[in-house]
Amino acid sequence: MERTDKIKYILEQALYLNTESGKRAYSFNIKIHHLVLSDQEKEVAYRLIQDEGLNQSMWQEMAGLLDGFMRETGIKAYTAGRRRGHLMLKNQGDDGLRVLNEAELNALSAEELDRVYTVLVRFRKLFEDMFQVFKKHMQAIEGR
Repeated sequence: MERTDKIKYILEQALYLNTESGKRAYSFNIKIHHLVLSDQEKEVAYRLIQDEGLNQSMWQEMAGLLDGFMRETGIKAYTAGRRRGHLMLKNQGDDGLRVLNEAELNALSAEELDRVYTVLVRFRKLFEDMFQVFKKHMQAIEGR
C-alpha cells in the first residue's frame, strides 16, 4: 500500500473527543443504536445487556480480546463511557497511540507510519471481533 493511502486511512479513522481534557483518541462507537443491526436484533441486544449473567460472560470474552490486542500491539484498548459505549485506543504514554494530524503523519519515517497504520488496522479487527462475540451472545438470548 502506498504511503499516501496509509495516511488517508489513518486520517479517516473515527475519533473520540474528551470534552473535559480536549484530547482526542481513536475510537469506535459501540452503542447498540450505532451498530448495524435490524430492529429485531436491537431488541435482542438490549435484552442481552440486561441479562446480568450473559452480559458478564460476554464481557469476560471481550476482555480476552482486549488483552490479546494489547499483547499483539503493545497499545491499550479499552471501553469508556457510562455504559461502555466507546471502544478506545489509549492516546498517550508507551502503551498508547497519539492522534496525529496530516503534517505529523507526513513527517514520520516509513517504519513509524507502518506502525501507526498496522495498529489501526488491527484496532478495526478488534472492533469486528468484539461485534462477532456480541452477535454470538445475542444468539444465546434468542435460543431461550
